[in-house]
Amino acid sequence: MTINSPATPSVVRHSVWTHILLWTTLPVLGGGVGFLAAKLPGWIAGLAWFPNQAKIAELSEVIGTKTTVGAIVVGIAAGAVLALIACGEFITITVADDRVAIIRSGEKPLEVDRRDIAGVFTDNGNLVVLGRDGSELVREASDLDGERTEAAFRSHGYTWHEHDPHAHEFTRWVDGATALSPDAHALMRARKESLEDGGDADDLRALRRELTAIGVVVKDERKRQYWRTTSA
Repeated sequence: MTINSPATPSVVRHSVWTHILLWTTLPVLGGGVGFLAAKLPGWIAGLAWFPNQAKIAELSEVIGTKTTVGAIVVGIAAGAVLALIACGEFITITVADDRVAIIRSGEKPLEVDRRDIAGVFTDNGNLVVLGRDGSELVREASDLDGERTEAAFRSHGYTWHEHDPHAHEFTRWVDGATALSPDAHALMRARKESLEDGGDADDLRALRRELTAIGVVVKDERKRQYWRTTSA
């Protein structure tokens, strides 16, 4: 990455080759899986020790060229869907002297003014932007190169932390603990349910924002929630 002058915003994004690789590899792999799935009954029918050989042989005879082509097409389509989902999770980080913008495909850009930013770091695959009161203004999943991301922020004079300066303040959430308000516990319970159901990203972001609004910072580790309060 070329480090820009301070007057020019630095942009960190996935390369075009990353997109090309996804859009070629995943559909090809999907098509290959479809082909193998169509040929699998015939292969199994050749194994004398495998049970239900008669039924498997009948299935193998039914599967013809059209079925095989159909399975390949379905596999390619499934691979394309996976590529679309993967690209949708990519973020682009634009770092300027006066603000930081984080854009995820199909979503409204998240912008933070420099005057509100105390520092930046990465934590377990997340980009975190700290507020002046210790809150987390941004915690977004990012698989962008760490060195490129750090260089972009440093080139514009932002404070970069090698580790979370508030890491020692986090406590594992226990429902009903007196250190948190009833409202905070209600939001944490909602997040727990969302995490257990698969963790809808938009829902988790919304709940995180609500917790931030009442002075609670939350992060997840192996579907366990950890929290701390801000200095506000």
